[in-house]
Amino acid sequence: MGRTQITKYILLLLLTMQGCTVGNSRMPGAPSQPSTAAQPSDEALDCADHAVAQSGPFRVENNTWGKGVFESWSQCVNIRDRGVGRVSAHWTWNWPDTEGGVQAYPEVIFGQKPGKQTTTNTLPRNLGDIQTATVSLDYASYHTGAGNLSFDIWLADTAKPTEFAVPPITHEIMIWLDSYGDMKPSSHPVGRVSINGFDYEIFVSEKIGKGWRYIAFQRTQVQTGSVRLDLVPFFSYLKSNKLITGNEFVASIELGNEIIRGAGETRIDSYSASIR
Repeated sequence: MGRTQITKYILLLLLTMQGCTVGNSRMPGAPSQPSTAAQPSDEALDCADHAVAQSGPFRVENNTWGKGVFESWSQCVNIRDRGVGRVSAHWTWNWPDTEGGVQAYPEVIFGQKPGKQTTTNTLPRNLGDIQTATVSLDYASYHTGAGNLSFDIWLADTAKPTEFAVPPITHEIMIWLDSYGDMKPSSHPVGRVSINGFDYEIFVSEKIGKGWRYIAFQRTQVQTGSVRLDLVPFFSYLKSNKLITGNEFVASIELGNEIIRGAGETRIDSYSASIR
């Protein structure tokens, strides 16, 4: 490791408050510690507002959808091909203290974010036609303030969701891998379920955003480092509990940090998605 990388690593550690950890799992809200995820080499980051870059079936977006009138902020993104259907991604941020809501969501998109072009011919796809849906990543995240690292899955009532509106959007399904500070899902917990060997609290809100149903699965124990999720059990749970009909289309699967305030960095050494 070169002197520049060592200096950067020390600075990132200083950003991180001390907290109780057990292996690579911790309670939501506890400060993040470095994981064992490998660190890709430094690359140029694009700091332009809403900058996008494509690599294979993935698109990185410097999403600052909630910034409002804020001017004193910075956020930068990067994506790189890793071969065999995998990418690495990297983003940094620094947002001022605020008591408001989510300012930004730097992210990797797989599929068609409603109102945008799709990144792959795999999505959108009807839920009834999906036999397997898996996402795998190896990541490390360092941060202060408040926010999360989460998947954001958009469901629509059509295979061509050309507008970011209701319709075509029917549901926003979030799976929180990490949360810190005072970041909480909308609404109150309505239950708990074990999926893929992890316990989740479930939150449901109606008419969120432009009128869709919002569902969040928040892990009670956060796993950093290597993560593999089978998404089909999440969809099966929602259908059996009548939170979705099962006739919707999965438009996109997105992964990013929802940020309320603070500074940080997320490095994803390897990310892949498979829908069949």
